[in-house]
Amino acid sequence: MVTEFCWVSELRIHRRPADAYGNGRILIAGDVAHIQSLFSDQGQNTGLGSAENLAGEVALAALGRAACRLLDTNEGERRPLAQKVLSATSTAVDIMLPSTRGKRLVRDKIVLPVLRLPLSSASCGWPPPNSAWAAPVPSCRWKVGSNAGRCSAA
Repeated sequence: MVTEFCWVSELRIHRRPADAYGNGRILIAGDVAHIQSLFSDQGQNTGLGSAENLAGEVALAALGRAACRLLDTNEGERRPLAQKVLSATSTAVDIMLPSTRGKRLVRDKIVLPVLRLPLSSASCGWPPPNSAWAAPVPSCRWKVGSNAGRCSAA
């Protein structure tokens, strides 16, 4: 049982994108481009996708395979997805940290009991029997040299 607190603070949930994803030679991607609450697992996926997109564009421009103005397309490509994730996160926060008595009632009597239901492939029918999804994934060993980056079954 906790009997004493050494330090207590209020959790403030912030959700917002950066004002801009770049300014001149300074570019941002990943978690720097947007922050969101802990109620969404999409943050890391969105951040990695953003960083991957920008890295590809920087590589193409640096190798001379694309004009440097390609870097200006990053924000237009990534911001719409980030906005959708931030919207979903806001909805999750509103459900899990309700601000009114009625919303708390919905959370406690509907949302939380549903989240506590056990899930199994038998109860939800996924993966379908005898499908590629149900097959075991072979382990892979990365090759080096002329076949670098190609995966072969071990």
